Amino acid sequence: MAFLRILCLLVISNIHHVKVVTGKLGVTAVKDYHTAEFGIDYIGCRAWTNPNSMDCNPYQGDTNCDTELPMLCIRVDHSPRPPYLIYGNGAVMPAANYYGWSGGHVSTTLPVKAARFRNRAEASRFCAEALGQEWEVAGIWGAQPHWIPGMNGTKYAGTEWTANKDKLLSGGWSFYTYGNVRNDTRFWIQGPLDQSSTCWEQ
Repeated sequence: MAFLRILCLLVISNIHHVKVVTGKLGVTAVKDYHTAEFGIDYIGCRAWTNPNSMDCNPYQGDTNCDTELPMLCIRVDHSPRPPYLIYGNGAVMPAANYYGWSGGHVSTTLPVKAARFRNRAEASRFCAEALGQEWEVAGIWGAQPHWIPGMNGTKYAGTEWTANKDKLLSGGWSFYTYGNVRNDTRFWIQGPLDQSSTCWEQ
């Protein structure tokens, strides 16, 4: 009995160390690194340059929607892809899929609870109110970003990118974009349209 009483006291005394996740979860992204040569950020599911970075979850979400995080916003102005290099062989998809180009610029808002937004339009309106009329919530699947098979360095960069818009494919998991956002936090983003991992309705 004495052993059981001690065990109960240990459990009670340490219960405040247990993190209980409740409520709906939403998908987030993070900045991995900035390439000053082209003025671009590499943003995606995980910061591979940080050994403590967590993976995102584009299927069920990874962060409680009541958490205050900055919103990642994008202004798509169809800027041609700069000649950044792509390394590696990829995974399920070719490497270029994971190094797609956003065709624009990113910025972030002040931290906000994603649960306050009922749909994507409200999330994008929040971006526009904070940053300007043409800004909307960013995503890393679907319409943002894009890649072309065989692109790397100067291949399919600049005017060659613009001239081959008919070859654009939708990318996922990570992308390059103009900008230099903060790297000390994750961001709320739009998740895949065929999954339930976004805090708001599609």
